[in-house]
Amino acid sequence: MQLIQVVPNLPPNLSGVGDYALLLAHALRRDHEIDTCFWAARENWRGSAEIDGFKVSKLTASFGLRETDNEDAQALLLHYVGYGYSKRGAPLWLVRWLRSLMRESSKLTVVTFFHELFASGPPWSSAFWLSPVQRWVCGQLAKLSHGRMTNRAASAAILKQMSPDHRRAVAVLPVVSNFGEPAFFPLLRERRPQMVVYGGLCRFNRDRKLAASALRRLAHRAGIERLIAFGPKSLTAADTDLPMENRGVLSRIQIIELLLQSRAGYIDYPVSCLGKSTIFAAHCAHGIVPVLLRSDCAQADRLRVGKHLLSALDQQAVMSVHELQWIASAAHEWYQGHRLSVLGDAVARIVGTNVPLDSHR
Repeated sequence: MQLIQVVPNLPPNLSGVGDYALLLAHALRRDHEIDTCFWAARENWRGSAEIDGFKVSKLTASFGLRETDNEDAQALLLHYVGYGYSKRGAPLWLVRWLRSLMRESSKLTVVTFFHELFASGPPWSSAFWLSPVQRWVCGQLAKLSHGRMTNRAASAAILKQMSPDHRRAVAVLPVVSNFGEPAFFPLLRERRPQMVVYGGLCRFNRDRKLAASALRRLAHRAGIERLIAFGPKSLTAADTDLPMENRGVLSRIQIIELLLQSRAGYIDYPVSCLGKSTIFAAHCAHGIVPVLLRSDCAQADRLRVGKHLLSALDQQAVMSVHELQWIASAAHEWYQGHRLSVLGDAVARIVGTNVPLDSHR
């Protein structure tokens, strides 16, 4: 089977969605004999015409099947995140393009994976004023697509409201580790007493002191002796008053080695959205303790604070490495339902089910 995957970007450019799509392509080829051709839509895409044996074409607003060697493709999988296709997060051109493509090839099964829906914010933010247009684009894509997928149950409920007449349910699929799934890894007692920090301490400067203080207390309670920061955002020793090393942007192999050497990993992410975080999935897959600042939701995606992850704001007694191991093991067990093979099986079923276009109003 021939599948087209439409993405904003692909490696070597930084792209969480691109990494996700590439991992999925490997699983579909390995387990289901589904071959992928990528169409990259970002204006600054300057990658090669092939990546890991998959062909890559540059997508434009007028690009179609006629211009490719994929005329026999049976399905198209659109990875949607608004800001990936438009600076303002409302790619109106994408709706027009998809309609044109579906008229061009009425036998093409179109499935959209909604990695994100639309932005929101206070009246003084641009997200507030752009949200209605972003919602319209999202709703149009949901109605046009034969199949819809997303990574959160809350997002699936919104998509159902946007297209109530659609005959197919919205599939909620797992987000996989974008740094692999090691078959074996050392126990925490065999690792260095260090915590990795990806993406900075917090998104808002007003929370910076709170995050630094909470992380410092947690490190002392959990026997963490130093922090290792990595990623595009910088973190300095002055932020936490702990021994720290900033390694900046690392290669995939370097990140995997770092995860396998560490006992815990801090992520600036709300609990309610963890199900769509690839770095959280990577922490779980590599058997380390995920740490967040806040526990804004007691349970989401079957995750429980205190069982599968720690909140840096929890004031508990000193934790032994054995107690930390219980949490890391529970997180790893939770991830088993989110493995790449599980994702590949689900996507293969969805893109392989052809639904005629007259199923839509």
